[in-house]
Amino acid sequence: MSMNIIMVLLVASVQAADYTNEDSAYWNKIGDGMGISTITSARIYKGQKRGVGEGEKLSFETFPTVGLSKTYSVNTQVTDSAASGTALFTGVKTNNKMIGLNAKAEYNVCKTSDKDLKVDSIMKWAQLAGKDTGIVTKTRITHATPAACYAHTNNRFWECDSAIPPQYRDCVKDIARQLVEDEPGNKFKVILGGGGNQMGLKGLSGTIDDGCIRTDSKNLVQRWKNSKNNSVVVTTNKELMDIDINNTDYLMGIFSVDHMYFAGEKWLKSQDQPSLVNMTIQAVNILNKNPNGFVLMIEGGLIDIGHHQNFAKLALEDTLEFEEAVSAAINLTDKENTLIIVTADHSHTLTINGYPLRGNDILGFASSENVLELHFSPVYLSYETHGGEDVAVYAQGPSSHIFSGVYEENYIAHAISYAASIGLHAKLREDCNENPNLNTLKMTKNTSAFVTSSFPRLFYFIITAHVQHIQPFFAHCALRFFLLFGAFFLGVTGSRQCGSFQSQYKACLLTAAVVLCV
Repeated sequence: MSMNIIMVLLVASVQAADYTNEDSAYWNKIGDGMGISTITSARIYKGQKRGVGEGEKLSFETFPTVGLSKTYSVNTQVTDSAASGTALFTGVKTNNKMIGLNAKAEYNVCKTSDKDLKVDSIMKWAQLAGKDTGIVTKTRITHATPAACYAHTNNRFWECDSAIPPQYRDCVKDIARQLVEDEPGNKFKVILGGGGNQMGLKGLSGTIDDGCIRTDSKNLVQRWKNSKNNSVVVTTNKELMDIDINNTDYLMGIFSVDHMYFAGEKWLKSQDQPSLVNMTIQAVNILNKNPNGFVLMIEGGLIDIGHHQNFAKLALEDTLEFEEAVSAAINLTDKENTLIIVTADHSHTLTINGYPLRGNDILGFASSENVLELHFSPVYLSYETHGGEDVAVYAQGPSSHIFSGVYEENYIAHAISYAASIGLHAKLREDCNENPNLNTLKMTKNTSAFVTSSFPRLFYFIITAHVQHIQPFFAHCALRFFLLFGAFFLGVTGSRQCGSFQSQYKACLLTAAVVLCV
């Protein structure tokens, strides 16, 4: 039986199997910028539209597992989407504005040695395991969050050739070219979103946000199509819904010159852009054909854009559309073999305050009868910022229990690796599959074998993933070494239950944090 993973970003969703099943689909659903206050507001907003009020529930709030993710990056207390996307999809935290590189890389400066600082994503791990992969977003497909699934770049804004400084154009490809030309992007079976300007596709409508425009005359969409068998390119909702699933192996949909329209911009429906729900449905239909399962990232990216532009209602409307996409994913898959993870890459500064009465319009004022009450900030911000608080993680399906608790954001990628038996921790999961009742993992005194056995191997990878963020300081090298080596043996002698992956990982992560903070 296959296993699927779906990550949905607003929140994320992943599809996974039980301990004896390695071939499943994973859904990772990401609600970009969907902090807890956004979830609460959207829930009330939905309830007020339906006449239920504050007692409403969102579909993913019924998931059995809930956790909290700490989103700070290596260099900032409040992360951006590039650093958080890298943490979510690669298991390695990095600096703001950088994608797919560890923190030893320098922002906005490309060096040939940066090739040694690249970190692989869960998409690469899944492809090596024989699973199909795809991305769905309402932002540009080259925007920070989707790009973190496939790209490696010193600047998140290097989305097309014109954005890269001339002196670095021989050092790094623009993000759009990486999607079409390099692994894992060029092996995606599904790519749906905006970004016509970045891909060199002419004739699309839409409004330009902050994206660049290609100047090298490359039509990357046509290049992508020419390189694939049974490939289909669509630019409208009708074309998307009319595709022949059985005769389509690769699907690319580019529906706007830049970001797509907000769900709340109903007056623009004539533009025939698909909803996040329709994109999700067709993506699953394509990926479901692989008997080995799939990994799909679905991003509600305009939640973040709405918040940045201070459009609370538009942000909430897109949150509700995101929730509908989660519901569609649930209905299209078997929860016994599908791990769905819903999470945000970061929060926003939306707040609910003022002691409003029950039933008060969630988009209204709290106490308008008080003439002395100030309803507006005394300082106007044309561009709202991210929030630094922890974000919620909701999980449903096999192995969903390892997503409970409070943990670092990059833990999520490691947990997916274990749950899906892909990437770094596939060996650990295989050991547990072979010996589900094993209480203690066998160790050997041989050093080389020692660090490749299950628990030490897990410890080694986690420490490596964290230590590589930090530029080494000679004065602390000896101290770090003894802390690391001592903690290693403490970890080896600790509990090694097959079902306690999360506790093992957290113990290692705590030790890594101590090492890095000294």
